[in-house]
Amino acid sequence: MSPAVLIAVLLAASPAPRLASPGLNGVQVPAELVTFLGERLATRLHDRGVEVVTSRDIATVLGQERQKQLLGCAEGASSCMAELAGALGADGTVVGDVAKLGTSWHLNLKIISSRGAKVLADYSADAADEQRLLAKIDEAAEEIAEKLMPPKPKGPRTYAWIPAAVGGASLVAGGAFFFDASAKHDLLLNGAGPVDDARANTLIAQGEQSQQIARIGVAIGAAALLTAGVLYLLGAESPVSPGVALVPGGLTFGVAGALP
Repeated sequence: MSPAVLIAVLLAASPAPRLASPGLNGVQVPAELVTFLGERLATRLHDRGVEVVTSRDIATVLGQERQKQLLGCAEGASSCMAELAGALGADGTVVGDVAKLGTSWHLNLKIISSRGAKVLADYSADAADEQRLLAKIDEAAEEIAEKLMPPKPKGPRTYAWIPAAVGGASLVAGGAFFFDASAKHDLLLNGAGPVDDARANTLIAQGEQSQQIARIGVAIGAAALLTAGVLYLLGAESPVSPGVALVPGGLTFGVAGALP
């Protein structure tokens, strides 16, 4: 595998937002500390789902001189890194400054789109000392990641109210038909007057029909409520659907789907 392909893998292996980080610019700050802060920022961004390739990552694979040769430049490592990131398909480049002015620290960060001069995200903060500066780096990573990450799709759990509503309505409807069947049974046995055969047969047929519809309604309702419970409590990632089947002597119901 060629070196260029290895670097492409670093940037393209994940569907997450991808950034190139040529390193921060230091103003009256030791180079070692600037490098550390840049690596910490990259690590914290990675922890939040943003893929970051730093100058150190590329140098590890190619070597710094080979990195410059691929870009056709002998100086300006930051410029080379930005060009290489654009060529390999990174979504943006991390640029920023860390400055120490007097006893205070100042941090400015920007994510510049690789497709133009658009600023995808930015962050600016002041810190009283190095410890607070580290906290600001972590805070910057959180804010930048929040701006860059695509919104998470709603999971099946979000829609648990739909089968719950269907289940509740089905149970109510099933109960209504059970009451109707019971009323016809009482009318047949305890009516105010005699009931002829034709009327009795009609009441029996209507009662049986109401009972059958009631059973179906209760079965669907129970299955739908069970589905809602699976979606909400277990957070199933695959579709879960209720099922009802007629069997000799009654009904059977259940749910189908894959549990997490």
